[in-house]
Amino acid sequence: MRTLPPTVETLETAGRALFGESWQTDMARALDLSGSRRVRAWVAGERSIPPGMWSEIANLLRERGKAAVALANRMPKVDDGGKSEPV
Repeated sequence: MRTLPPTVETLETAGRALFGESWQTDMARALDLSGSRRVRAWVAGERSIPPGMWSEIANLLRERGKAAVALANRMPKVDDGGKSEPV
């Protein structure tokens, strides 16, 4: 698996994966930033993304991924007739 480069595009991809299309405010909150202005400045290229932020964003992705898999594993299975079965 190749490592993604630390670019604005990578930040945007991670932000959308974590929080959807309106991701900047939610990412700022999750990173304990004072507001979304800093995230917007990263996206606009006005400020560089601090190296430590990449590991924090990766941790958010891992945590959300684990939670999503755990939830998916607990979802009811539905057969073709529309009947649900306990998992």
